[in-house]
Amino acid sequence: MFFEFVHAVLTLDLNWLAWLLFANLHYLFAFAALIFILFNGKTKSVLPGFIFFFLLCWAFTDFTDVSGWVFFVGGFLGLNYIAKIGSLTFAASDPKLEKYMLAVNFVITYSLWAAYNLFIVGGA
Repeated sequence: MFFEFVHAVLTLDLNWLAWLLFANLHYLFAFAALIFILFNGKTKSVLPGFIFFFLLCWAFTDFTDVSGWVFFVGGFLGLNYIAKIGSLTFAASDPKLEKYMLAVNFVITYSLWAAYNLFIVGGA
């Protein structure tokens, strides 16, 4: 989808860009509200955060299509949230790990992502 967008922008395909905008109005406003909430209403940060969020989502979606590794599926997200409940609760209760919550979250997410794709998706 990202490369189709780049192609439409470079060739000035206004019909495709209008279709993209009007076909995704719900997501446009929902993600804009989410970014507004995450940035505590700081209006200078909303637009760059919104653009970065969409580019990140498109990059993960295209990576999924190209590599076959999954990221936005129910099975992985369910396991990810269950693993985060235990690991982040443990890290929050340990005084030494409490200041490294973001690193613990990153390690848990990406190690689970690799294990899920190698053993569950790859084994099926």
